Amino acid sequence: MGGLADCSDDPRQRVAPALLDWYLAKTNVKGQQSPDHDPPGAQANTWEPVYGPEVQAHGSFEGQAHGRSPELWVSQHRGLVAAGAAAAASAVLIRAAR
Repeated sequence: MGGLADCSDDPRQRVAPALLDWYLAKTNVKGQQSPDHDPPGAQANTWEPVYGPEVQAHGSFEGQAHGRSPELWVSQHRGLVAAGAAAAASAVLIRAAR
């Protein structure tokens, strides 16, 4: 349940929220842990923050990362999106009235 499913209403949450929470708590812990470990002597922020100029947000999933997020853009420009949707709906209604 990631990506687009996170921004939509999950019907399973309506049917059995406690059961779904229990299942995710039992299975997702292992699913989120990577078999790769930090090299010996490397700084890791598992138990406390790491500071310094060499600290960057890079990791084993960097190749899968995207520089842009349409979902983030929409969430930051809700007024513009709402105005565009209202304009589109108005255009459809005007065209249908002819």
